[in-house]
Amino acid sequence: MHVEIATFDKEFDETPFLKSLPDDLSPSPIWGYVLKGRFRVIYKDNREEVFNAGDVFYAEPMHSVIVEAGAECVTFSPEEEVMKTAAATERYLAAMQQKR
Repeated sequence: MHVEIATFDKEFDETPFLKSLPDDLSPSPIWGYVLKGRFRVIYKDNREEVFNAGDVFYAEPMHSVIVEAGAECVTFSPEEEVMKTAAATERYLAAMQQKR
């Protein structure tokens, strides 16, 4: 499992980073706990879940996340799926560097 403690100083929308994945969505399920703030999980069918400070959550595969500024959370995800998302993020960032 991949464990992450994340703090977001600014609003963060992961959607553009997922462009090279199937349906432009993260394949990784996420279990976690929101320490501060809130974030939204948006699914392929446009369903949306909102998680606030104090919430324990599960986000099913095939989603994108928008996190509000000031949010903090602890997440747990399968390592293999996280690596797929990380590879997509690296491709996106490399493409952005080439455009400069």
